[in-house]
Amino acid sequence: MTIEKDKLFGALARFSKTQIASAGARYTPGVDVNAPNIVNEPLFRALHHLSCGIEVQDELTNFGKELTKRWERSRDACEKPETIGASIGKIQELLRDATPRLRDGDESLFTELVTKLKETSQQLATESSRLHKLEAQALESARERAKQEGRETGGHSSEANSIREKLNDIYRSSSFLTEALEIYDSATGQLLVRRLALLRGQWGTGKFVRKQADYLPHWAAGLYSLRIKVLSFLRPASQYVFRCTGSRSVRCGPTGSGEDPCWN
Repeated sequence: MTIEKDKLFGALARFSKTQIASAGARYTPGVDVNAPNIVNEPLFRALHHLSCGIEVQDELTNFGKELTKRWERSRDACEKPETIGASIGKIQELLRDATPRLRDGDESLFTELVTKLKETSQQLATESSRLHKLEAQALESARERAKQEGRETGGHSSEANSIREKLNDIYRSSSFLTEALEIYDSATGQLLVRRLALLRGQWGTGKFVRKQADYLPHWAAGLYSLRIKVLSFLRPASQYVFRCTGSRSVRCGPTGSGEDPCWN
């Protein structure tokens, strides 16, 4: 089933106006139906991972490019660049066809990717520790020389400064990998292969409207194969989602019935 984007969003706008009018000011105080959505990056990333579509493909492509760029700046600061370079090469290899495999629920690829990210991050941490020790030794040597010459060093050492530059170069890659692990080695990352999520919020915070506005076009076009369960206090809202997605199997309980609307 396919729906033209303009027609779909027009229908969503009309539906939202009706729902806002029905809910009243208690649930939607001062809401302008034409107001733009506030971008919530963690929420949008989680929803992108849930659908595992073009957004994830772009995300992983950009991640691979940025990692390569940062590693080029870090390489010369490392004692064993070949070892770390091989690990980064393996990450790039995993990223090439990651999106379709993740969409198919390939947990082995996901696990290998996260493991390789951790391994590379640890290798860079080892390089940083080595350089921190060299920096401390350089500063101590500078203080000893200054003491023997009867002058104050002020903590200055050209050798230590050179080592700090190398530390900064390594940090470009290590900090990037740390941020990546915060995303992928988490519940948000798990959504790439285990598509089960609960969107939780207080009454009137726009859980249903935000989800339908941003993700119904994906579902309605039949782009992704998902098993979705919608929890809603509004029976009309649930029915509307089912109609838009051309659902084959639908249960819709009336408000307060305790029966959860869902589709396969």
